[in-house]
Order: sequence, then structure tokens, then C-alpha cells
Amino acid sequence: MRHIFSLLAMCLCIAMTLNFSMAHAQTNLAGNWHVQVENGHYGTLESLLLLEADGDIWLARTHSIALSISIDATDRINGLVSIGDGEPIPFETMLRPDGNFSTDIASGPFSGNWHFSKSEAASLERNYASLNGAMSAIMQQWFYDPRLLQDPAFVNFQAGFAEVVSNAQDDIDLVVGFQNVWDGALFSHFEILRPLNTMDGLLEEADEQAEDRPIARYEALNEDTALVTIDTFFGLAIEEQIDTVMNVAIQSEASNLIIDLRENPGGTTAAVPVGARLLQEPGVFGYFLGNSWWQQNDALPSLAELEARPFMNNRDRREMMGELVQTGLISARLEPKDPTFDGHVYVLISERSGSATEATVGMIKMADRATLVGETTAGRMLNSNFFPLPHDFTLRIPIADFYLSDGTRIDGIGVAPDVTVPDEDALNEALRLIDSRN
Repeated sequence: MRHIFSLLAMCLCIAMTLNFSMAHAQTNLAGNWHVQVENGHYGTLESLLLLEADGDIWLARTHSIALSISIDATDRINGLVSIGDGEPIPFETMLRPDGNFSTDIASGPFSGNWHFSKSEAASLERNYASLNGAMSAIMQQWFYDPRLLQDPAFVNFQAGFAEVVSNAQDDIDLVVGFQNVWDGALFSHFEILRPLNTMDGLLEEADEQAEDRPIARYEALNEDTALVTIDTFFGLAIEEQIDTVMNVAIQSEASNLIIDLRENPGGTTAAVPVGARLLQEPGVFGYFLGNSWWQQNDALPSLAELEARPFMNNRDRREMMGELVQTGLISARLEPKDPTFDGHVYVLISERSGSATEATVGMIKMADRATLVGETTAGRMLNSNFFPLPHDFTLRIPIADFYLSDGTRIDGIGVAPDVTVPDEDALNEALRLIDSRN
């Protein structure tokens, strides 16, 4: 186990330089500190840092050395703190009357708000080993393709993760250890989190944020070209906002439509209006397969099976999830929504275009309704969900794979553009293609 955490210590080391003013020169940092990290991705993580003096340097590390921090106390004048490549912060603003302190870390895998409190505990006293059995049960019941659980890469992960949970002494040990034994090559959307919210709660939160800051915007580039930028498909109510903006672009009577998805990491079925407003004819453009399908079948579904399923337009997310659990199959069968755009379409994509965004551009490409411009997409197209684990942890796993209607997978591959250019040049390239057409 030591080699696992030693490697992470090198790869994920956060360098902290802490310069005390004279008033704080004698602050006693030695001993155990309980640290609570509010991270935008992982949620709330708790760690125990051991601080030890080494001359004028304080060395802070988790007990397993999964994370190490160097604190330089040689300059006792400026009293500034810098962590990673974040901006220096006056140490006085971090101190609290009880001698504890807190700060924001602007970058790195554990960026967010850090709260430091003196602690006598040597561990968090959590039974991390209990996560292993809970994870195995969830994977057997819900993982999208049970055949992959026998793959040597996953078997090796299981052995490595068993070692991680046996040795983990805090939450950072756990998530760093997980990252170290899982490289994501076999499939995506697999991680351990400790989020503050459920999936439904996160969707509602995204909808509320979209009310204050629109995630879909229309701009008339000229009288013949409209630009629609969509930042995310994550949310439920945002589907109406996206549909409204698409309709505005159509009503502008522009003959060219550019859809910018370069910064769109994906989301949910909120992407459906994009396809529905571009299609000229109904059809099956893809499908999702889950655990139940492979428990009952050994081949991909036929076109007849896919055409027998209801259209995805306006379907409730929970209804589709119920269908996925029962049959393991959701057909991405779409019908046009009037008015549709019948001009020339250019979709801008990048390596940051992921998940539902990739399904959308893949289906648009299958329908031959757009020219894709930019870079190959992220290759992270699986449908995932959250499942509870002990100690308020959450396991995110893929519950459905996505196939285009010709049987092509996207996860691990991505969707290739028709015209390849660096993503920062994609808009200008689309405009050049429009000019060359005129």
C-alpha cells in the first residue's frame, strides 16, 4: 500500500507556503489537525493532518502520506499564505479567536474551503472497509454491463481498492487511493464522492442557477447567421430555456445556424430540444443499454425493437429510468418539433464536450444535419447515477451505455469532427465555411 500513497504524494502534492508575521511566530502548529474540505467536485471531505517541525519548515501530511504540505515559516514579516498557485492571503484573515484557521484553495484536486481545527484524534474512526462490500453489491445490481466486471482491469481494481480501504485513515486517503487504482480506461463515470446533495437536489440546484444566469444564449452574428451557445445540459427545467433559445434562432430566419457546445460537459435529456429542432424526419438515432438488457440478451437490439419504443421527446426522466431498470433499454427515438431549422447547421465541439453533449452531436451527425467543427469530443458518454455508501459517501457508477443507431459506441472514443481545427479556432472556421458556401 505504501507505494500507492507515495506515488500520489508526488502526483497530487499541494505546496503551501505559510509566512508568519511576528505576532504569530510562536503559534504552535505541532500535532494533529482535523481538516474539513468543502470541494466543488468531491463534496465534504475530512482529513487529519499531522504537523511536525523540521527547522524553520513545518511538514504537514496525512498519516498515510496520500497528501503532503510544506509550510515555510522563515519569513516572519509579511504574514501571507499561498497554497498551490492561488493568490497569497493575509494570515491574519484566516485566524479565528480559538486559534484555528480556515482558507480557500483556488486550484488543485482539493480546491475549495479548508477549515483547520486542532485535534487529539489519530484517525476519523470510520470503517472504510465497509465500503468495499457495499460497492460490490451496487455494481452487481446496477452496473450497465455485468460482463465488464470480469474484465482483468476491473478485477485488478477490486484488489487494489480492497487494499485502499484497509489502509485509509481519512477521506482524502480514500478518494486519492481510489483515483490511484482506477485509471478510467475501461469505462467512465465511476468515482467515490461525499456530496452535499442528491442527484435530484443537484438537478434542482442547476435549474435555480440557470434562472439567474441563462445557460443558453442567442446572438445574431449577421443577417444570415445565428449563433446559439449552450453551456450545459445538466438540469430539468433548463430544457424549456434551451428550446426557447433554439426557437428564437429559427424565427430569426437566418440561413445558417452555429451551435457552440465547446464548453458543454453534458447533463441530461435537456439536450433533446436541440435534436428535435434540427430534424426533418422522425427516426431512431441511438439507444441506451443497461444491466437488465444484458441479463436477458446477448446481442444488441434490432431496429424493430428500437422503433417500437416511445419517442424521447417530452418524456419524464423518472419514467425513462424506470424503463431502464425494468428492460435495460431506452430508445433515442426522436421526432421533429415545429418549427424546425432547415438551413445549414454547424456545431462547434471540443475535447471538453462530454456525456449528453456527445450523444447529441453523435445523433445530429447520424441524421446528417450538421457539420461538426473543432476537436474530437471527450469520450465520456455513459448514463450514470448516484448510490449511497456508508459514512455519507456516494458511489457514482454508469448504469447505461450509449450506442448510435449503427451500433457505434462513444465512451472511450468520442465523436470526431467533420472539420478538425483547434477549439479556439472553431467559430472562425465555421464562419469561413459559411463564406465559402455563399
